[in-house]
Amino acid sequence: MKGKTKRLLSIAMALVMVISTITIPKKEAYAAESYQVWVERVQFDSDNAVSGITIGDAKATYDASTNTITFDKSVKLTGSSKAKGCSIYANTDEELNIVFAKGTSNEINGVYAEKGCKITAEGADLTFIQNQSYSIFVGGVVIESAKNITVSDDINLFYYSATGNVSINATGDVYFGGTYSQRMMLRKLTLKVDGNVTFNAKTTYDYIGDYADFEIGGNLTIKNEFLDFCGSCDIKVGKNWL
Repeated sequence: MKGKTKRLLSIAMALVMVISTITIPKKEAYAAESYQVWVERVQFDSDNAVSGITIGDAKATYDASTNTITFDKSVKLTGSSKAKGCSIYANTDEELNIVFAKGTSNEINGVYAEKGCKITAEGADLTFIQNQSYSIFVGGVVIESAKNITVSDDINLFYYSATGNVSINATGDVYFGGTYSQRMMLRKLTLKVDGNVTFNAKTTYDYIGDYADFEIGGNLTIKNEFLDFCGSCDIKVGKNWL
């Protein structure tokens, strides 16, 4: 009996020694994939892209496959992100898509998209303000299906685009305010507006553009005596081409 017990103890000790020599692989620490897209100083990654970033009552999600930021409710983007003080910043290889919820009212403190951006705002109001932003847009921009678009009067340093084209499609009114200390430098400015368009900037500089294409269903009001398009223009107001 004693011999059997000793053999069992020997086997147990041998198993302990074998187990102690086995190397258990360490589990690598999980790291979320970061995307080069920010909203209000929060960077999107593979964790929060789906769950979303909360901004007031709204939530912003990001689809990396289509490079699209989507807001589910009315949102006020009054803070700054990573670059130039703009609320939204994207350093991506493709155009950034921004979708605002249908029929909502939104404030945006600048969009800085290295490859330009496309904003879809079906029936929504967009107001571009300046809180800390260097500009409203850097890179070309397309705004589609919006209702009313307003560029706030308190903006004092403003580029629509330093490098690209600007295209705005709206069913309501479009108002360009601001006290600018920089020129609006565009290759092309396109306005397709069902309502009224007003230029009310207080500036000593000209609007610069190689080509202006306006189709305005309501009235065109120009209160800025320095408004000038240095290029060809196709401007239709109501049923008349100018």
